[in-house]
This record gives sequence, structure tokens and C-alpha cells, in this order.
Amino acid sequence: MMERKVSKKKAAKKKAVKVEPKPEAKKKAAPCVEVVLKHGVELPQRHSAGAAWYDLCAMVGGKQTIANGGSMNVSTGISLKIPEGMAGLIVPRSGLGASGLVLGNLVGVIDSDYRGEVMVNLWNRSREVKFIEPGMRIAQLLFVRVEAPVLESVESLEDSPRGDGGFGSTGE
Repeated sequence: MMERKVSKKKAAKKKAVKVEPKPEAKKKAAPCVEVVLKHGVELPQRHSAGAAWYDLCAMVGGKQTIANGGSMNVSTGISLKIPEGMAGLIVPRSGLGASGLVLGNLVGVIDSDYRGEVMVNLWNRSREVKFIEPGMRIAQLLFVRVEAPVLESVESLEDSPRGDGGFGSTGE
């Protein structure tokens, strides 16, 4: 059997190197959102480990009907205290959207200083009557960090490679 000679330089490259994470790269504790639940309502849930969104469920007294083309404000039975510097975004669930039920305002925003009940306006854009039942998952809630930048009035803007191209100007 022939032995291969490995240069010291190549051998040094093969050594395992332990890399310590930078202190600022360590995972921060997740912020706490306080939730008040109406009687019988459960905390919103994420339904997989990688899910970013929390499902919001309907708190309705029995089966509710939304006529084709109609809309309805649906109670979720929850109120939130979102930390300052964050907001909640409410969007439709994809399965509900595919069936014709979407949010009346397309995206809902919950500001950190809002303390009322979270309501979801559902719009039936289909040609069929739709039904909402107690506990039905009707929307999704995502918590995001937000900043309030200072707005400055200027006479013109610096050019960019994109310029003023919009509405499909970057391709399909």
C-alpha cells in the first residue's frame, strides 16, 4: 500500500475549527404579547414549528351566513397588548381565500397602542353563500417589528437604477 504525503499546509486546512458566535449574534428572547381572552376562547396557535403566523379563529354564536358579495365583521374574542416597536398584521388564510373569503380591507394592521378586540372583516367575493362556524380559522396574525422614520420633504430624489418604473417594470 502506498502512503500519500500531505503537505503541512493542506493538513492545517483539514483541522476542525470551533467558531464561537459573536455576542450580538446570540438569539434574543422573543418579546411577550399580552392576550386577553373572552370566555371559552383559546390562545391563537401556530400549527407547525416553522409557521410564522398565528391562526385567528371565529368567535360567533352558531353558524353565520355571508351572502355572495357580502361581508361580515367577525369577532376573534381576543384583545392584545403588542409591545412598542411592533405591530400585528392580519391576512387571509390561503385556503379561505381560494374558496372566495378574503379580508374586506385585504390586510389588517394592529398598532401597539390599540387595546380593543381584534375583529376580522370577511368579504365573500365568490358567487356562493359562505358559512362561518364557531372556532373556524378565519385569518392569520403575524407580529412584525416596525420603525417610525423621520419624513423629510425634499425637492427631488436621487436617481436609482430602477428609476420610476413600476407596475411590472422589473419583469414577471
